Amino acid sequence: MDTAHADALVFFGAMGDLAFKKIFPALQAMIKRGRLDVPVIGVALAGTPDQLQARARDSLQTHWGPAEAEQRLAPTGGWLNPVVTG
Repeated sequence: MDTAHADALVFFGAMGDLAFKKIFPALQAMIKRGRLDVPVIGVALAGTPDQLQARARDSLQTHWGPAEAEQRLAPTGGWLNPVVTG
């Protein structure tokens, strides 16, 4: 049986409380376990890509610690690709 492989994971509401409290930490946990190996695209209606990146960094610092946040959200090679549509 063939298994389909996703090219990216896209989630909407990336500036919201749910993303801050649950989604960003869960994505980080998946990465640490080797279960997420595709780019993550966070989509938000408001803000800027830099603000979205900062929000994700704040979430990871809160839940995983500063070193982990810096390692995973580096401007190049990080896993979050921010998109603001508003």
